Formats: sequence, C-alpha cells, structure tokens
Amino acid sequence: MVDQTNNSSSEIKPPWMSVPSSSSKKPAPAKSAAPAPSLAPPTPLANSPLPPKPQAPPAGKPKSSIVSSPFKKLIPFLGVAILVAIIAFAARAILTKKDSEVQDKSSKKEITLTYWGLWEPKTIMEPILTEYKKEHPEVTINYEFQSSKDYRERLQSQLAAGSGPDIFRIHDTWIPMFLNQKQLAAVPEGLIDWNDYYPVIKNTLNVNGEYYAVPLMIDTLALFYNKELFTSAGQSPPKNWKELIETAKKLTVFSGNTIQTAGIALGVTNNIDNWSDIYGLMMLQAKGDLANPIGTKSEEVLKFYTRFYNVEKVWDTTLSPSTYAFATGKAAMIIAPSWRVFEIQKTNPALEFETIPVPQLSEDPNQKYSWASFWVEGVSETSPNKKAAWEFLQFLSKPETLEKLYTYQSQVRLFGEPYPRKSMAGKLINEPIVGSFISQAPYAQTWYLCSRTFDNGINDRTIKYYENMVNSALTGRINEDVLEQAAAGVQQTLSQYQIGVQTP
Repeated sequence: MVDQTNNSSSEIKPPWMSVPSSSSKKPAPAKSAAPAPSLAPPTPLANSPLPPKPQAPPAGKPKSSIVSSPFKKLIPFLGVAILVAIIAFAARAILTKKDSEVQDKSSKKEITLTYWGLWEPKTIMEPILTEYKKEHPEVTINYEFQSSKDYRERLQSQLAAGSGPDIFRIHDTWIPMFLNQKQLAAVPEGLIDWNDYYPVIKNTLNVNGEYYAVPLMIDTLALFYNKELFTSAGQSPPKNWKELIETAKKLTVFSGNTIQTAGIALGVTNNIDNWSDIYGLMMLQAKGDLANPIGTKSEEVLKFYTRFYNVEKVWDTTLSPSTYAFATGKAAMIIAPSWRVFEIQKTNPALEFETIPVPQLSEDPNQKYSWASFWVEGVSETSPNKKAAWEFLQFLSKPETLEKLYTYQSQVRLFGEPYPRKSMAGKLINEPIVGSFISQAPYAQTWYLCSRTFDNGINDRTIKYYENMVNSALTGRINEDVLEQAAAGVQQTLSQYQIGVQTP
C-alpha cells in the first residue's frame, strides 16, 4: 500500500525501491535470512521523501481555512471597503434620481389657471391654493372673488369672447344654459368617484351619460323654530304638515287684526324668502309635475300654499321679510336653506333656535322628499389647460381638502358648506344646526325653482310664471286658466334652454 497524501506529480517510491546514485554507491551487505514479509507499510525514515501523515485536528476546532494567513488579515478591511462602496453607489443613485425629478419638474410647462369664485372670499381659498402650489409648483391659480350681480351673464359673455376663466362656480340648475353654448367641458372619465355623491347631485350633473361639473357642497331646506316661543306656548316641533298648521295657528299672536307674531312664514310671494323653493318642495311631495303645473295635484298644491295667508291667517304681507322677522322674534317658524343661519345670527346673535327636517306629506318613510340647491365648479370647454384644471378640481373635491375648506369657512362663520359626499355625512349629522340639512340630502331633489341664484335665466324666468300663478290665487282666481297660463310660460322657458332635448 502506498500513502498518497502527497499530491506531487512525480512518482513516490518506498525507500527499499530507491536507486542510489553512482556517487554514493556502497558495497552490498552480506546476505542473511530474509524476514517474513509484513502487510503493513513500513514506518518512514527520518530522511524519507514522504512527509509525515497529517494528524486529525483537535475535536471541536474547525479545520484550517483555505485562505492563507496573509489574506486572512485583509478580510475585515475588504468587507468594510465593499460596504462603503455599496453605500456610495446607493447614495449616488438616490441623488441622481432626485436630480432627475428636479429636472423633470423644472422642465414642466408653467401653467396659470384663472378661477372665478362666488360666495367664498380669497382669504378662505388662499391656504388651499398655497397647499396645491407646493405639490404642483408649475401651476399658478389666480382666484378671483366675483360679485353675484349679473354674474351668470358676465361669465357666459367672457367665455363666448374667449377671455373667460378656466374654472368657475355655477349653480347646478345652470348646466343646460352653459351646455347650449358649448361652454362646459365634460369631467374626464374616472376622475371622480360618483358613487360617493348623493343622487340629486349625480342626476343633475349627468347629461347624456357625462358629468359636467364637480360639487364642493350641498344644501337643503329645513324648518327653523324659535325655542323660546315654543316653550312659552307649550308646543313641540311639528313632524308633518297637519301638525305644522295646528302649531302655527297656536303660535300666531294678533293685536286687533294685525299679526304681532306670525306662526309661520308661508302663503305669499312678496315677503317670504325662498318661497319658490318651498313651493317646489310641496309640488314634489304631492307628486305634481313641475314642468307642467296643471291638473288636480297642481291645483291642490296652489290651494294648500295660499291657505296659510287667506284661510289660516298665520302670515301677512305687511310683515318684514321672513328671515328678518324670524331673527327678531316676529315669526315662530320659517323654512329656509342653511345659509340663512348666518343672516339670523348677524341680526340677533342671542336668538335661541333650532332646525329640524321639513314636514312630510306622507308618513311612508320611502316617500320622503326634500329640496336641494347647490353650487358646483365647472371647466371651460375652450380652456387651453383643461387637464390641469380638472386635476386641481380633483384635489379640491377630495375629502381631506373639503374638511380643510370647512374648517377655514367655520373660522369666519358658524359652519362651512355642508359636504356633498355621502361618506362624510357622519362628520355633520349630529351637529345642532347643520345636521338637519345634511340628514335630508339622501332624498333631496331639485328643479328650476331655486331662488337667489341671480341668473336672470332659467330659474328667474320659471319662478316668475309660478309667482304670477300664486298671486292670481291670492286674489281668489284659482282655476284652470291660471294653471294653464303658468304651464305655457314654463314650457316656453324650458324649450328655450332645450330642457329634455338631447344635447350634442
């Protein structure tokens, strides 16, 4: 057997097979008897070319590394060097990415958007615009607070001339007037989650399958009642129209034939704020045809509305306008939108009042109707920056932005604009005043009888025909001719703005 632990390329021979060199040749020893051959290899001699057989390492200690000892000392330094190189490479990649992003932002085209606002002064909008500017440094938004006087005409005139704003606020009922002039751009598909908005918003803003504006608020009507007057008379807030009539009669105070304190502001048109909205509400609850106010249902609504003046006598034409009368304690109840609260508080900060949902005609919870009137933000069809305008409105309509707007608005008045999103109702539903308005949003409807839009257009003209009808009824003329005259005027107005006509 041969020990092959030495991997030398030359053949290794046992000592007894070694051939001595000629220079060291010695005489052969005398022959003697040969010993018996052994199977075990002989023990190597001290001067044998075979190395000693390797000994097993001590138990528990690892075998020697394959790296020679000089390189072992360099391993820690190599690891640190590699780590430093990796960190340097990552840092350089991050800085390169940031430089690229900065270059991308700086290379973006500078865009300036003009935004015509209504009702909200610039001081309220400024923090929102500043926040957007930080996220979009290439976009500058010039917000211009507009007067309500001739606003709709001025806006459409400038849009027609090509010098109008990119973004503007309009009333929800103005959509047909702007579409007829091709002045409204359609909301890009997928920009807004419309499932989070109340039905009245979706139904109003959707024309032929496309939406044409984005809402930042919603408003409804509510019943305001004077807590002190109710407590003094031992009355509870009415839940339906029948209870309201009885309560109004009990709260009406006369001095001779003159009303000192009115039970409720209803029945006429000249000194009742928002009377057309109230009338529209009654028509909805009676399931009358607002676009064609003829027939039995329309006649019943006309008689019911005017009875508060000419039958129950709980209101009079000699009284102050309804909001002021309520604020000064001269009316126990009014029906009004939420923003009337600010007028009331300004007139009489000490007045104790509450709001509740409007009375219903039917006791069926599935037959509830309330009235909505709200403002929306649109984009000009001819704007060269429609994409940027819609991106801003997407930001403006986000829940977190709406909350910030509400907070800024609440710093200058009692509360902000009620949220248009269903998912945000819980934030307001328990509020003592505004909660009543938002609670009615799920079953609210609207039409072209919205007051105080100052449009000199579809609302004002339709309201005028209804006003003539109500005033004729107050003089005792409630007949088919009166209804038909009103219906003819309303139909003419709707036809002018192509209501019901498919728009291109």
